[in-house]
Amino acid sequence: MNSQLGEAQEKLQRFEKFLKQDPNNIRLLEDSADLLISLGQAAEARKYLEDALALKRGDEGLRFKLGSAYLASGEAERAYEVYQNLVADGVKHPAVRYNQAYAAFNAGRPAEAIEILDEIDQSGRAQLPRFLYLRARALYYARRNDEALAEIGQFVNRHPDDWDGLALQAQIVEDSGDLKTAASIAAKVLAVRPDDVVANLVVGEVAMFMQQPDQAETYLRKVVALTPDNGRAWSALGFVAVERRQIDAAIEHFNRAVARMPDHLGTWHGLAWSQILRNDLVGARQSVEAAMQVDRTFADNHGTLAVILFFQGKQDEAQQAMKRGVRLNPKSAASLFAQSLLMSAKGDPAAGQATIRKIIEGRRLPDGTTMEQAIARHVAALGRPAK
Repeated sequence: MNSQLGEAQEKLQRFEKFLKQDPNNIRLLEDSADLLISLGQAAEARKYLEDALALKRGDEGLRFKLGSAYLASGEAERAYEVYQNLVADGVKHPAVRYNQAYAAFNAGRPAEAIEILDEIDQSGRAQLPRFLYLRARALYYARRNDEALAEIGQFVNRHPDDWDGLALQAQIVEDSGDLKTAASIAAKVLAVRPDDVVANLVVGEVAMFMQQPDQAETYLRKVVALTPDNGRAWSALGFVAVERRQIDAAIEHFNRAVARMPDHLGTWHGLAWSQILRNDLVGARQSVEAAMQVDRTFADNHGTLAVILFFQGKQDEAQQAMKRGVRLNPKSAASLFAQSLLMSAKGDPAAGQATIRKIIEGRRLPDGTTMEQAIARHVAALGRPAK
């Protein structure tokens, strides 16, 4: 492998020497770009392709390769523009539409990626061996999990040793609630690719759900070491810390997570309840308000707000927030928790204040459960997938 790399680098040096003598040689510019892309230097390849296109404007092959170079260097929007223009110019090759869909997906638009893929006819799809994989990813990120599960199942059946496909299947299966199967698929991937981020995340999260914090942390720490911006892993580490009653660490992990995935309701609630345990009611209120910005119809937003208001001594406001939560979802755990607190105060303002002080000072709820136990159980439940 090293000898092949050395040969490629030597070849590139020869190309560069020739280009100094003949800078307008389109074939040489294109070959140099191809070689750079093969060496993982897509950003450098772009210059050669742009120079070639300046000499041969409109060349479809060069434009396609330029789009690929943009994709490989992480410039999804610029890649999308290249492919969109090719389509607008009448280029109908399925690879162009596929790459356009891939660019849309990487730009954070999975729904658009699905629409583009669905426009490719069956004969075109037959030319794209990873069509089902990309469509499954897009469906998953568009939160169409049942369809994603079916699609990735078809892909894995056709490509049983495709480790990317198996890792994605493990994640979708996990999110569907089948933890045992998800862990089994992920373990198969890790046996071959021990540094696979998705497989490590799945095994770590399953261990978290199964209340195995040591095992969970081993895998999750590996994920954040490999991908420090992985919000999902930081969130899971937050739930692990709550399981261990390490609330300061939990708050730190949840803060890292929401900075990377600000639309994840469960993480905002993990943070809010951890802040409640630290008696940081102002911070908890801010976390709930952030969750409200994501979805005001989510019942636990109102239930958690009711708990915060209760501990702030605002029983009337807490009552109203609790009722909104129960109306939205009669089984909302946070709303029912708030309801039990409010019932313990018996609607008597003076008695209610005394109850609040007793709970905060004694750190125990009326049923004798410690606040830490009750809230930790609640936070841990937030991270578990629906059955």
